[in-house]
Amino acid sequence: MDFKNLLSHNLTKCKLTAVVVLCFAMATLTGFVTANKNVTIVADGNKMVVNTVYDNPKNILKQAGIKLDNGDDYTVSTGNITDNAVITINRAMPVTVEIDGDTKVVKTTKKTVGELISSMNLDEDKYFVEGGKDTQLHTDAKVKVLNVSSKLVLRDEVQNYQVIKEPDSSMIRGNEEVIQAGRNGLNRLLVREKYHKGIKVGEEVVQTSQLVRPVNQVIRKGTAEPMNTIGLRSYSQVLYMEASAYLPYDGGGAGYTALGIPARYGVVAVDPDIIPLGTRVYIPGYGEAIAADTGGAINGYMIDLCMEDYTQAIAFGRRGVEVYILD
Repeated sequence: MDFKNLLSHNLTKCKLTAVVVLCFAMATLTGFVTANKNVTIVADGNKMVVNTVYDNPKNILKQAGIKLDNGDDYTVSTGNITDNAVITINRAMPVTVEIDGDTKVVKTTKKTVGELISSMNLDEDKYFVEGGKDTQLHTDAKVKVLNVSSKLVLRDEVQNYQVIKEPDSSMIRGNEEVIQAGRNGLNRLLVREKYHKGIKVGEEVVQTSQLVRPVNQVIRKGTAEPMNTIGLRSYSQVLYMEASAYLPYDGGGAGYTALGIPARYGVVAVDPDIIPLGTRVYIPGYGEAIAADTGGAINGYMIDLCMEDYTQAIAFGRRGVEVYILD
């Protein structure tokens, strides 16, 4: 080989080496050279952390010495394997499935009966699951499936209206007013009924069509705090008391009260520990009065109202009343 060819050969080798080094550097920068990752594996109630260069979950499980039995599967928390990803092993459990008297045991990781039936590619129009599709599966669970015939029927169903309460600050709290009457709607359902040996065993709604749209009932609901006034008089407190009636000369007295004023309509007897003597009060149905008298039977939340005559006292009788303490 002459000098010229030798020089050309050496230059070609140098160029090739440079290209290899450059490709390696680019691969490193772009991630084609896989870096170590910490992956957590949750299996059989245990948790372990594996440091790995693998991106395939099955290779990582093999590295960790974890075997997948028939029917087992796994999930990866991050979708693809990344640093700090979690691989969770789902162990298949044995479940007994009986289909029209034929029994077999299947291993599955499904959580519900419906998921299991779907995984078995059974035509849901031709089969019915006793107990419902939402039933949770467990080890050695028994699932009974019936071979059924089905037919479609139409059925009308009332759709109840909703009650909407709108806050209204112009109304006193506790008061309500209907501003729009409610009206029920009507739906037409397409229902698939399922029969086993001529006996109806279940049904499911296939389609719902709205024939009449419901109208919501709208109610104004007061939110304003009530003002402590009765007519033009303000009050500081409301007491709920048991009321009775008496006449000015009841009890053999001379017709004068404990405050020394004549007993008359508008005078009431009270327990001074509850309502001090001299307090002005208002009783709905009786009117404004002064607490000016006491009585041996008037203890606690009791009040005795002085009446003008016997007929009025008998008509009043004994009843519960609200007593407003006036300012």
